[in-house]
Amino acid sequence: MDDVIFVKTRHIYQSYTDFWDLVELSRFPTVYTDEVDIQKQVVYILCPMNGEWKPRIDFQRGIGKERKAKLIQWNVERPGGSGTLDHYCTDNQSLIDAGYFDEIWVSDRELAKICKFSYAILGGNELFAKQYHTNITDKTFDLIHLSYGSPRRSFLFDAPGICKKFIAGCSIAPNSWGIARHNYLQASKYMLNIHQDEYPYIEPLRFVIAAMYKLPIITEFCLDSYPYDVIDIGRLVQGGVQRQQFFMSLEVASKYTEKNGNYDTLRNSNYRRMTEEYTFRKAVEAIL
Repeated sequence: MDDVIFVKTRHIYQSYTDFWDLVELSRFPTVYTDEVDIQKQVVYILCPMNGEWKPRIDFQRGIGKERKAKLIQWNVERPGGSGTLDHYCTDNQSLIDAGYFDEIWVSDRELAKICKFSYAILGGNELFAKQYHTNITDKTFDLIHLSYGSPRRSFLFDAPGICKKFIAGCSIAPNSWGIARHNYLQASKYMLNIHQDEYPYIEPLRFVIAAMYKLPIITEFCLDSYPYDVIDIGRLVQGGVQRQQFFMSLEVASKYTEKNGNYDTLRNSNYRRMTEEYTFRKAVEAIL
């Protein structure tokens, strides 16, 4: 297998902090977009796509460089950012057709199937939750969601960027970064997942964070949550549940897991799977 190099954009996207932590902990080398050399016989994996990529490839092709590198975009963005699912599929496929990439990777199995892109599990690393040295064991928050605001998520917030402290009797941990976020994750009982858009696909980065911190995932409906065990409200409540009813079902989910004695099973199963079977490095190497 050719050397695998991950490509960072010069623009810093705070929401990709966890992705780059996983890359570093998994000991993959990195370069910036303007350091990519398509004549090298290596595999370049870009995440995320932005306006820096096309000019770099166009420039090298323009000066007659023969492309020997394999170019991959790992797209963990949601379809709603492209407008529609059809736009998401066609926009990404056009990047392959125009020679900017050889493959597009997505990290939801059903989405990959629909778009006919490569399915890449976004794996974990056992050191991820140990980067800070605090060890909080008291579960003082019922839920943490770490979500950016969007119209569908507006009911999570009292004001833009300010999370509600309680919903349906459940305490909510604040959004944060760095060691504060680490502490809040340790002090939370469940990870709550509300989709940013209307599409029922998983949020790979949020799910892997939950797994690394051994937080069972309570999520609204997902077509395919593989490789995670989740508490899917849409499946748990008979007949499904409408958005306005969602939070009334959170207590149902919590009581369900505790009543059946499987809270510890859920929190350990995802952690074990993402630190043994599907580590970040193993998952990347498997698809290559």
